[in-house]
Amino acid sequence: MPELKIQSKEAFTELFDQFWEDLYNYAVKYTQQPELAQDLVQDLFAHIWIKRNKITVQDSWNKYLFSALKNRIIDAHRSNKITLLPLPED
Repeated sequence: MPELKIQSKEAFTELFDQFWEDLYNYAVKYTQQPELAQDLVQDLFAHIWIKRNKITVQDSWNKYLFSALKNRIIDAHRSNKITLLPLPED
């Protein structure tokens, strides 16, 4: 399977437009805090943009993004920002 990378601003914008709403809704579902959900998703995309030359996705952006967001939600819980609803297993 070919590696998936962000090579341009346009590719990043397309990725953002394709996944932002679903990621946000996922984060709201499990955090129950819309502002925190927005922050978590924005942080994820900022991280991807900053590390775009180092991030290599082997399978699909969908799996990568939702796994990365799930980890951010768990980290927010561990830092006592939220009480989690049960997260789905991978």
